[in-house]
Amino acid sequence: MKILSIIIKVIGVMILVFLLLFAILLLWLNINDKIVKDIEKMENQGIMYINRINKLVSSILSWKVKREAMYAIDKIRDESSIPVLINLLYSKRNLLLYWLDYQEVNETDAFREEVTYVLVNYGDSVFEHLLLDLEKKGPRRVSDNILYALGLLRMEEATNKLRNLSKNPEWALKHETIVGALRLAEQKKNNNADQKVLLNKDKIDEAIMELNLVIKGEIGLIQEVHFVSVIEDLGRLKVEASRDVLKEIIQKKHSEILKISAIKALGKIGNQGDAEFLIPYIYHEDIDIRREAIIALGAIGSEHAIADLEEVLKRRFEAPRNKFLAREALKKIYNNLQ
Repeated sequence: MKILSIIIKVIGVMILVFLLLFAILLLWLNINDKIVKDIEKMENQGIMYINRINKLVSSILSWKVKREAMYAIDKIRDESSIPVLINLLYSKRNLLLYWLDYQEVNETDAFREEVTYVLVNYGDSVFEHLLLDLEKKGPRRVSDNILYALGLLRMEEATNKLRNLSKNPEWALKHETIVGALRLAEQKKNNNADQKVLLNKDKIDEAIMELNLVIKGEIGLIQEVHFVSVIEDLGRLKVEASRDVLKEIIQKKHSEILKISAIKALGKIGNQGDAEFLIPYIYHEDIDIRREAIIALGAIGSEHAIADLEEVLKRRFEAPRNKFLAREALKKIYNNLQ
């Protein structure tokens, strides 16, 4: 009886501890939800609350709060936030935060990538800050994202700096990252991958017929990989005759991979008549489809896309990377109009 009594007491204590932890978790979540709403109000006041928003983005609160604060910074775009954003590129993983926020361990890396694009959205004014961090940290301590940000700026001074670093023996440790950043700066892709076309030109009609059959039925994973390759080749070869079937693939309920491949292909074909078709996809619920539609519209270069791409820049919850790509797309369109 005495042992049974002890067991009952232990179970009772465990239940109380569990209830206490559950209550703390609920309180923590409620606090985070309230802060998210407060950030929305502060954002509307502009620069007045920027110091508080800067503190919140660096806090150990939920990813939801940190992202909300980051989006607010991206909208207000005050230079006092730049050092705060750079520090976030060096933030360490917080396992407690993952558990409380139901996030995977790679969330920190995803957040850093978004921060990188928020920094790049500042434009030329961020260059000196990036340079200062680069020189202060050196090759052993500098974040790869700082180098990628320099590449994404696509300004002459930043690109020249990367070229000089690529030749500097002291920066050999970061050579691969610097080369990647230079590719971003010079808008170069892997030439081998870009030129590798598996589809023979005399097989184009056959490939289009094959894709028409795909639209009418279900396909397996192995077939999907094959058709992605076919779609990519139609884009590389700029096959005008494939435009209709590519549009049907995008419209039908096919896998996201096929849709994305077809959007990319339309962008590479570059027919201005496809701009009106692609514009609605920059409002799609899937972030990857929105991204590829933005890139494709930039490649097509139609002035009909200007208003909608500018709308992307105004969207509060749009991913910083997509906003960056929308700016790049607008630059291409304006260049085409000159």
